[in-house]
Amino acid sequence: MLPELHTETTHLASETQHISKVSQRFAASVPQLKSRVIVDARSTFEQAIAAVLRLGEIVQQIASMSTAASDQVVRSDTIAKARAAAALAQTKFSEVHRLSRHGLEETTKVTTELTYWATKAEKCVLRVSEVEVLARTALEGAEGRIRMSQQAVGAAQVDIANAESARARARSRSREMEVVAVAR
Repeated sequence: MLPELHTETTHLASETQHISKVSQRFAASVPQLKSRVIVDARSTFEQAIAAVLRLGEIVQQIASMSTAASDQVVRSDTIAKARAAAALAQTKFSEVHRLSRHGLEETTKVTTELTYWATKAEKCVLRVSEVEVLARTALEGAEGRIRMSQQAVGAAQVDIANAESARARARSRSREMEVVAVAR
């Protein structure tokens, strides 16, 4: 059981170290992702908003123009500018939409990967707890066997002392018998 626990503990330590490295990578990459999405989109957002504001100004100019024939050239030119501003606004908002969708896709990938690693870390923590319980159980069993062995050693030492004492008494009696036998 102990070799298996050692193998499992070594594996969990390696897994924990890997998860820690991944966590450090995320700690660095998530703020960079956020900054990149914001920086990439900010300029385009501002251009889209500026295009809509410009379109609004042009529409106001058109609305304030008279319908006189002499203003028709100016009016046509202003309408052409309005169309160009509307096309630019549509292009910029399409780009904003694309950048937003791309940013959302990237954050979804990161969120999915973060969820995966968080789940893996939770499983690792649970397994470490399980291994800890198993190791404590094994340790308690080993300690119990050591106590029993110590008691057996103590009993054997008492038996050895008793045997040595009995042998010494037997030798002593044997000598006494020899002395009595020689005396007869």
